[in-house]
Formats: sequence, C-alpha cells, structure tokens
Amino acid sequence: MNLLDTFSKMALNDWLAVWGAFVSTVLAAIKIAEWWRDRNRLEIDFFCTTSESEGNTVIIRNLYSKPIIITYWEIFLAKKSSRDSEQVSIESADFDAGDQVVAAHASVQWNFSEARFFGTSDKFLKGRGIYLRLCIAGRKPIVRKLYPFS
Repeated sequence: MNLLDTFSKMALNDWLAVWGAFVSTVLAAIKIAEWWRDRNRLEIDFFCTTSESEGNTVIIRNLYSKPIIITYWEIFLAKKSSRDSEQVSIESADFDAGDQVVAAHASVQWNFSEARFFGTSDKFLKGRGIYLRLCIAGRKPIVRKLYPFS
C-alpha cells in the first residue's frame, strides 16, 4: 500500500486532522521566528578619547521591540569579568538615581568627562580590561567588555 492509496481512503475527519496538524505546525514556526527576531537584543558601543573635556562615551541601543528598564549599571576594571575579587569599580549608577527606561528601538548615551573621566592607557589599565555590568529588570545581569576591543 503506497502513500497515494492511503490518502485516497482517508475520511473527511482524517483530512481535517492532517490540515489542523499542518496549520498548527506552520503557526508554531511563525511564532518561533517572531520570538527569535524580537528577543532582547542590546548593542553596546564604547568610544574612548584621551581628552578629559570630551570624555569617554557608552551608547546602549535597545534593538528589542519593547522597552527595557536599566536598574543599575557599573563600569569596572578586571582581568576577567567573572571574578568579583579582582574587580575595581570605575563608575556606577548613583544609589538614588532610580531606574532608566530605554524605549524600544532607541538608545541611551552616557558621557564620562571632566570629573567622571577615566583613562584607557596601558598605565591605567595595567593589563586589565574595562567592563560594563548592566542590571536589567527581569533579567540576569549582563557583563560586556568595553575595552580593549577584541
């Protein structure tokens, strides 16, 4: 018995079951594709300079279709981002700064100039890298290396 014979002997309710299975599979594939497209994506850029008046700049772009809430952030020096004992804090959000909302498909820019300026020279880094820790509401903290670029 071949496949054509099987299909020719199917009753209407069998055809409806096959049609339902096909449609639900296609809809599940569409939903997975939408989820993958709209997952939480952040793009973080770091622009450094040697001028204290211009300062260093961190830009966080929310490429997600929904707003995110940054509850806390910190820029720190470390040989590796995972060891807390070897981390030296450079800058962080003020204790009473509150949450910062980044709208969907928008960006936020932080400039570290004058008193908040930090260097990127080898003398300042001493073999360490500059990292950013972002705490986003409802998610695990994100740690990204800012400098040296790799």
